[in-house]
Amino acid sequence: MNHVHAWFRGICLAATAVALLGVPVPARGEPLVTATPPQPLGKGSVVVLRQAAAAHETQPAAHDPQAGEPGDLLIHFHGAVDTVRQAMERAGTNSTVVVVNQPGLSATYSTPFREDPGLFTRLLAEPLRDTSDDAPAIPPRWRRVTLSCFSAGYGAVREILKTEDGFTRVDAIVAADSIYAGIDELATKTGDRQVDARDMAAFLAFAEQAADGRKVFVISHSSQPTPYASTTETADYLLGRLGLERTPLEPRPGEEFSRVSHARRGCFEVEGFTGASGPAHLYHLRSLDRWWKSAEMLSTPAGESRSRHVE
Repeated sequence: MNHVHAWFRGICLAATAVALLGVPVPARGEPLVTATPPQPLGKGSVVVLRQAAAAHETQPAAHDPQAGEPGDLLIHFHGAVDTVRQAMERAGTNSTVVVVNQPGLSATYSTPFREDPGLFTRLLAEPLRDTSDDAPAIPPRWRRVTLSCFSAGYGAVREILKTEDGFTRVDAIVAADSIYAGIDELATKTGDRQVDARDMAAFLAFAEQAADGRKVFVISHSSQPTPYASTTETADYLLGRLGLERTPLEPRPGEEFSRVSHARRGCFEVEGFTGASGPAHLYHLRSLDRWWKSAEMLSTPAGESRSRHVE
């Protein structure tokens, strides 16, 4: 993973710059979604997004189990706040959305969670920070917790899943052209390019539970090749371990980035798309609402909870 070709590093950094800068949005009156000022997290920042109506509520009471049904939390790793906000508006989600951005590639997302085992717990409490001096030590008992990631953001998700508490607390994952891995060097010496299983262990465990209907896992990927295991190869790895085959689909006329394959078992779903360019990669970030809606459709009926949070 450390030996990235210069040409692809350039593509990744260019895509990252566009992702973090986002797309300007014309003024159109009162925002449907409000954003808190950025707070520091590692070398990057964290921002909380809420539906405008919910932003004026007293957050601690809203998440008091005695006061009513606790809300849903979605944490997205890597993507311009405004781009995520637009996706939130299009999706019409009532979830509180936390956006985490770090400057750099996957290591900048994985390292803070690896070095600080309590970081994920504090991140769950981040939405309460703007109603008090500090986020509380004990986070709200969210009804559902979804982790969403684009590109390098998968590094954070993988580290969170490696801990028992993190794996238990997470109900759903949405990976938008985002899961990469190393290549098995031993297999490479024999001329066989294989994904390094060590990098995929946490994702495979989650995929197995999603296939059984105990979690939700939605993956979208482009067709962009990479020196290390690409998002196509990591999706193929998970499908192969689950014994699933893709259903090929005909590209739709006029679509720049067409869906060309689909696979699903239980609440595990993989969507394959054309495109091997920076814009094709960014298409998955700008379509976050599509993947979030897919995860919602795979979720349990309204009023039920898939969460297994520790009381």
